[in-house]
Amino acid sequence: MRRVLFLLVLTAFTSSAWRAQAQEVKADVPLSVVRVNVTNQSWDFGRPWGKRPPFSRRAIGTVLSGNRVLVTAELVANANFVELETAEGGQKVPATVEVVDYESNLALLKADDAAFLKPLKPLEVAAANVGDMLSVWQLESNGALLVTQATMTTAEVTRYPTDDSPLLIYRLTTPLQFRDSSFTLPVVKGGKLVGMVMRYDNTTNNADVLPAPVIEHFLKDAAKQPYEGFPRVGITSSPTRDPQFRRYLELNGTTGGVYIADTLRDSPAAKAG
Repeated sequence: MRRVLFLLVLTAFTSSAWRAQAQEVKADVPLSVVRVNVTNQSWDFGRPWGKRPPFSRRAIGTVLSGNRVLVTAELVANANFVELETAEGGQKVPATVEVVDYESNLALLKADDAAFLKPLKPLEVAAANVGDMLSVWQLESNGALLVTQATMTTAEVTRYPTDDSPLLIYRLTTPLQFRDSSFTLPVVKGGKLVGMVMRYDNTTNNADVLPAPVIEHFLKDAAKQPYEGFPRVGITSSPTRDPQFRRYLELNGTTGGVYIADTLRDSPAAKAG
């Protein structure tokens, strides 16, 4: 009996603590997000002439200027159909993938009907710093905007899940609860977009966020055609922290450095010799 009471008290305390950090925004506040519905169908590598069964993903896209919506590249990978939907689900319109970069895990969508996004407020992009209090936006089933507070704990360079390329990333601590359309979530500070959640661990309450500098670089390059993406040096390298590895390379009298194992053909590194 005591154990049951303890669990009830713990559940109530956890629920009340989460409600203190997650708040619904009034309906009269102009929204800057839409639901994005995607039907994905990847190729079957065991039978390359066919595809695997289709499946659906649902996310929140951030409205930008120029009739565009920002999402992750993971969301639209192998997409057969992309659709934008109002927060309350009243209206839907098809959309096309305008630019996608799997290296930075970012994609721009464009609504087939330009008037669809006009009632929504486009967001500007701004950087964040370690220690900042940020807001993660979600949508309730009735279209209400749910805002959860988050603390930015780290900014570091790490590998991205899609292309395995090292780029800047923000890390947040926040008690996110599952909601529909949670595949991609915008992170906001002072009414400006500072990133998008692309990974979340509910056991540690840690979130990996696509940061504003990467988003700004992507948007700047996306404005030019053809899209060239992020530059690469074109090398394969290994650290030389291992003493045995340094002895093998005959690096005497040093305690570190980087060993260039290979260069990609026609890359900047190869052209530089």
